[in-house]
Formats: sequence, C-alpha cells, structure tokens
Amino acid sequence: MQRKTWGFVGAVSLQLFLLLLIVVPRWSILVHGKTVVLETLPYDPYDIFRGYYMDLRYRISDPDNLPEKTDFKAERKYYVILSPDGNGIWQPKTVSAELPKALKPDEAVIGGYYRYGWLDYGINRYYLPESRRHHVEELFRRSEKPVLVEIKVKDNGAAAVTQIIIDGKRFKY
Repeated sequence: MQRKTWGFVGAVSLQLFLLLLIVVPRWSILVHGKTVVLETLPYDPYDIFRGYYMDLRYRISDPDNLPEKTDFKAERKYYVILSPDGNGIWQPKTVSAELPKALKPDEAVIGGYYRYGWLDYGINRYYLPESRRHHVEELFRRSEKPVLVEIKVKDNGAAAVTQIIIDGKRFKY
C-alpha cells in the first residue's frame, strides 16, 4: 500500500511540475517585464479569427519597417531595441543578432526568429473568450485607426501580450 501511495504522489508531483514549466515563464514576463505598446499592421479583417484567437501582425515584424537593412538568416534569433515615440507607441531603433548587454531606461528589447520573411516574436495570437469574440471582431472591422497591442517584455527579449486596444477600448488577455 505504501508503494502505491508514493507512486501516486510522484505522478501528481510530476504533472504539477510540468504544468509549472508552462505557466511560470509567462508569469515571470507579466510580473517583471516592461510595458510596451506596439502597432499592428493592417490586414484582411475577414480572416482575423481562426477559432478563438486573432492573428496579429506587428509593424516591427516586417523587416522593411526596421531602421536598418539587415541581412536576415532564416530561423535565426534577432533582437529589436524599442523606444517610445511621442504618442506612446514603441518604435524600433536598432536590430542586432546579439542580446544587448545594457538598455537605457526608455528602451526595451524584444527577441524574435526570422521566418518566412517576417520576425516572429511569439506574440502573434490573441485569445478571446467566445462571448466577447464577435464584439471585438466588429470593433476591429470598423476601426479606422491601427489596432494597438500592449505587451510586457523582459530584458532577455521574451514577450507576452497583456491587452489589445481598439479605438481606445481595452480588452485584457
């Protein structure tokens, strides 16, 4: 009987440990990260939802919108240093294949992999509850301004979405 109890405790502990491996990195970004607001790129509003999430593209994902011409290599990680403009939207300042050692107080860094002609920062999906999905989709379609996304970024370039902003209305993640 004792052996079965230890086996059960071990199995439950392993499952909890694996669950924590999934949750703790995102929690760490949300707690310790710097808040950054990014502008999305316009795209066909009829194809924004696939299931229960929005597919987001960021202006800083397009290499043509970055300040330097970089010879990007597929599947390699790059770091974009951001700073806020006069409107509070963070813009790219420089691009590097190396994580910067130090940042100024008004700077943040986001890391992404170059894939299929875009930088993928791992924050391209915004999940919504089904009860709010249609309302947000309608606001998105009618918005004449760019949709903004608030994210948190850590000094290592890791990022997590916290909310989406459409015409001043905020939708928490």
